[in-house]
Amino acid sequence: MNFKMVLAAAAAASLTAFSAVGAYADNVKIGFANEVPWAYPGEGNEPLGFVNVIAQNVLEIAGYDGTDSVVSEWGGLIPGLEAGRSDMVTGGLYITPSRCNAIAFSDPIMQAYDAFVMSGDAGVTSYQDIIDAGGTFVTGAGYNQVAAWADAGGAPGKILEVPGPAEIVAAVEAGRAMAGGVTVFTAAEAIANNDNLTMTAIPGSTYYVGFGFTKSNHKLRTAVNAAIHQYVGTDKMLADVAEYGYSKANLPGDTTVGEACLLHAND
Repeated sequence: MNFKMVLAAAAAASLTAFSAVGAYADNVKIGFANEVPWAYPGEGNEPLGFVNVIAQNVLEIAGYDGTDSVVSEWGGLIPGLEAGRSDMVTGGLYITPSRCNAIAFSDPIMQAYDAFVMSGDAGVTSYQDIIDAGGTFVTGAGYNQVAAWADAGGAPGKILEVPGPAEIVAAVEAGRAMAGGVTVFTAAEAIANNDNLTMTAIPGSTYYVGFGFTKSNHKLRTAVNAAIHQYVGTDKMLADVAEYGYSKANLPGDTTVGEACLLHAND
């Protein structure tokens, strides 16, 4: 199954030209995990994935020389930022109330939703389906689905928290979990590579995505925000990320970071 077909990927977009404004003459340390196709390391820790593509273009427009990759497990992204190991998290963080309390976000760069990934005949369409069946749910440590499971009334003993997508898929394939909770992009990647897996959208799970910064890093966040509004939504941007399945449907529209922070405040 083709990944782009799964996501109904963007139509071909035409390129437009951009140039950097000024130059800060330093590299930005970007933090990300191994989350295909969001942000993941290639050969020599080359930053790949659509969030890293957006980040590198935005930073170039903002006048920064380049990036240095800081790769960690998903659960270590925010602690690594707070400890100064990275300057900016590009791993594809959803903007959520709890994260907004801990760090500062850029304006949104996209919107996305969550999905269940399961064996073909599991038929999971909601958290309640798993709860009613007495099943086990698996997701990543630090993922927003951990809180979503608890909010749905899922028992603490019925959730597996694992490092990332590979382990989530492995738990589902091995029958240790009835379904896994991931983003729609991650689910599409999983089923594109395994015909025995299926996916379904999780109701009410639309979120906005931004870059993460410490609350004291005003200079970088301000520069990045200005560049986001020059780049995100342009033909060039859509062409740059089309291979990863990001389409016009994923654009954030006029939603502000403040609005995104409040979106799931009452969940």
